[in-house]
Amino acid sequence: KKKYSYSQLFKRLGGYLRKDKGKFNFSIFLLIVGNFALSIAPKLVCNVVDYLSKYVSSGYVGLDVNYLALYLLGIAGLYVFGNGSTIVANRFTLIISRKVSKVFRNRLHNKLNKVPINYLDTHPSGDIMARLTNDLITFETFISSDLTDFIVQILLLILVFVMMILVNPYLTVIYA
Repeated sequence: KKKYSYSQLFKRLGGYLRKDKGKFNFSIFLLIVGNFALSIAPKLVCNVVDYLSKYVSSGYVGLDVNYLALYLLGIAGLYVFGNGSTIVANRFTLIISRKVSKVFRNRLHNKLNKVPINYLDTHPSGDIMARLTNDLITFETFISSDLTDFIVQILLLILVFVMMILVNPYLTVIYA
């Protein structure tokens, strides 16, 4: 049995994704921008909490409702944009995975047509179809959700670390 390295596997996968490279890159871009927006939102929440704590410590004097409303709208906008871009990116990758899955199904159909009758007589057709179907479903799930989830988790790790440094570098050093 031939073993494949991960680099060979991703190279072959890249060959299948080549037709939809623009959509795939756009979905990666959406994930980056959306997660950046989601990582900035807690900093704005921090500013709102600081503003409200100053308001309370000053004896409930001097609340600027417009300033507070602007911050809250900004926070809501960042969360809507961040989660919306993730939804759109997931939709794009789902479309791409369905197209690649269709190519795989057609290739498998063509290969099954070339299989000798002897092989089909010695192997139950249900086993053959179950194996092919499970492999295709696993692949489609990998492209549509697992790959995007992996990218999102890496981005979140990096962006949260950057935001920790921006909020308080000393605590970042202690916790990192």
